[in-house]
Amino acid sequence: SCDGDSVALTAATQPSVEEIVLGALPGLPKIAVHWPLIDFVRLPAALGVIWRHTDIDAATGELGRASVPFFAALGAFMAYRHAVRKPDEPFSDYTSGRVMRLLDPFLVWTLIYGAVRSVASQYTDVVTPLKISLDLPLRGFAYHLWFLPFAFFVAVGAYACGRVVARRPGYALPLLVAATLLAVLDMTAADLVINIPKWSFVPGRWLEALPAALLGVAYAVTWFHLPKLRLSPSLWYAAPVAIIMAVMVARHGESNVTLKTAAGCGLLLFALTSYAPRFLTRFRIPSEMAYGVYLAHVLFVEGAQDFLRLTTGLEESQVAMPVFVIASLLSVAFVLVAMRLRLRALYGG
Repeated sequence: SCDGDSVALTAATQPSVEEIVLGALPGLPKIAVHWPLIDFVRLPAALGVIWRHTDIDAATGELGRASVPFFAALGAFMAYRHAVRKPDEPFSDYTSGRVMRLLDPFLVWTLIYGAVRSVASQYTDVVTPLKISLDLPLRGFAYHLWFLPFAFFVAVGAYACGRVVARRPGYALPLLVAATLLAVLDMTAADLVINIPKWSFVPGRWLEALPAALLGVAYAVTWFHLPKLRLSPSLWYAAPVAIIMAVMVARHGESNVTLKTAAGCGLLLFALTSYAPRFLTRFRIPSEMAYGVYLAHVLFVEGAQDFLRLTTGLEESQVAMPVFVIASLLSVAFVLVAMRLRLRALYGG
């Protein structure tokens, strides 16, 4: 058509694709950008956490270490994106939404894990009694719940950065440089200077996950404000991610924050910038699925470990693979049932 010829002749610069997508033109409706590969990668990343927590093998278990940096970077990216798409939303509205999304589940699952472990410790010697410490509000009663308060502060911080740059675009490049430098400094300090195992649990985990969140902000700045620096779509991003993960396996037994962050952020870049195969566009995994698996999996991992050790007499390392399979299936089934019950409660029938 005539309009199509005009767009082709101006190389889609009048207006630009970015202006159309972000709804920057008056009267133009907002466009919801959807990344099918993000939906697909979420669930394998959540299963990677289960893989890591079942201690399948000292080497191959390292593959699961890319999951937490992936979710940290994704959370920061999506929070920044929300600020760009809704710059006029009150800050309190976004914060309250994150409280409901992250801190309310943290409180609920802390109570669930606390109750289960309290009861289990009364009837078996396998489960140790609960220990109350000063960092309980940041870690809960299960070793994976620390990520929820961390994700809350990351989301609020990334959202605040997005609001500032949306109103003052000149701050985009300084923010990109600052976030990238802080991430590099954090990774360098974690790998070369600070002995993380000597830290208490929560600060150590936050220190390891923070670089990925900072790089998520840096890439969001690039994506939404500095399109000339954006990486072009290519499936070749799968190759560096695979190489990094192979190096992680080769270096098993050594905690390397830089490698974990590179693998997790590389996985995010791959999901954002690569074209999804056609069949994946129909295979959409809701974020609630991966989120629910992450929240519930420790319950099933520890339950399967205790059951198999008591019934078979085998060591934890010997039942690792059955534990991973059982915990993964039960976690997914639990989330599916919970989602179905939630839909029934909302819509009836």
